[in-house]
Amino acid sequence: MTTRIRSALTYANVMATLAVFVALGGFSYAAIKIDGADIKKKSIAGKKLKHRTISARKVKENALTGTEINESTIGKVPLAAAADTAASAASATTAASATTAGSATTAGSATTAGHATTAGHANTADQADAADTAGDADQVDGFEAAALMLRCPDDTIALAGACFESAGRPRTTPFSAAHETCAAAGRRMPTLNELNALRLQPNVTLGSVADGREWTADIASFSSNQPTAYWAMSDSGVLTNVASSHNPGFNYRCVASPIG
Repeated sequence: MTTRIRSALTYANVMATLAVFVALGGFSYAAIKIDGADIKKKSIAGKKLKHRTISARKVKENALTGTEINESTIGKVPLAAAADTAASAASATTAASATTAGSATTAGSATTAGHATTAGHANTADQADAADTAGDADQVDGFEAAALMLRCPDDTIALAGACFESAGRPRTTPFSAAHETCAAAGRRMPTLNELNALRLQPNVTLGSVADGREWTADIASFSSNQPTAYWAMSDSGVLTNVASSHNPGFNYRCVASPIG
């Protein structure tokens, strides 16, 4: 049997068999031994790779930077949406809401506005140390807003931009005496229309006696040979044309300007 096999073997048979083993063994060796380290850097061009064959898991973590990525193709990052409204905006064209707005063309609402062209509302506009327009501010240059508003003296009633004494003064004659008393106090006599509006206010009574009258500053008549007559008004609105020298005269009250 052995002798028969040996006689059938030829040089060609042996070499063919060895070639098969070498070929098979060589492919196995290549599959096991060839990795990324065996490939020369930049030797494989991108067009040699099949489209969409490299997945994200195959890319080394943090290997891609801004140099390799076109930022213009990337949409807004979810967390960046919160940057549209910032707690502190050093400089902004429009700051709808900001704790501190260093400089803004329009600050809708700001706790402190260092500089703003228009400050819609600011808790402290000292703070708007530089502001072209401050629509609403709790403080201006350190003063409470209430302290900057015009107000009437304590003994007066505010009405139609003027301050009327809440109680009438004692009767006096002539009319010029009442006029001079008001002027000495830095005040004036009320006009006919002003006194009429005042008598319609709650808790206001003209004159100190029933159907009493009060002087007004309006002249009723004037004559070169007669005393000048002034209008006097009762609490019920009745007008009387009375000479300035009328005796015993009438009650009167003065009108003050608002104070700041």
